[in-house]
Amino acid sequence: MRFLKSLFTKKKPLTTRTLRHPNALQCGDIFTFSDSFALPQVMRKQQLEVIEINTVEFKHAHYAQLVSQGSGAQLVYVSFPKNPQKFVKYSLLLTRQEVENLFDLDAFSDIFEAPGSAV
Repeated sequence: MRFLKSLFTKKKPLTTRTLRHPNALQCGDIFTFSDSFALPQVMRKQQLEVIEINTVEFKHAHYAQLVSQGSGAQLVYVSFPKNPQKFVKYSLLLTRQEVENLFDLDAFSDIFEAPGSAV
């Protein structure tokens, strides 16, 4: 009897969300960037899934930061600070090897010494 009842009852339509701002993304949502030319390789033509949402404080202002991941293992951090240009900021974590390729680590470590020793 339940089988026949399930055939003839109307199913509830799936609810859809409409996003008006990237801040409305939630964990599990998938998004892409439309401009792939200026993006790093890890973000080009990728579907990124929001895996975590953080709050960031900078200059006494709070804004959302999305931690997202594409098909690779590298995480992409996307934030939406309040600014007149409505810029979106994204960042990638660097490995130690990438930092060594960019900087002389001995000179770089001087930044973390006692005040007054950095040049």
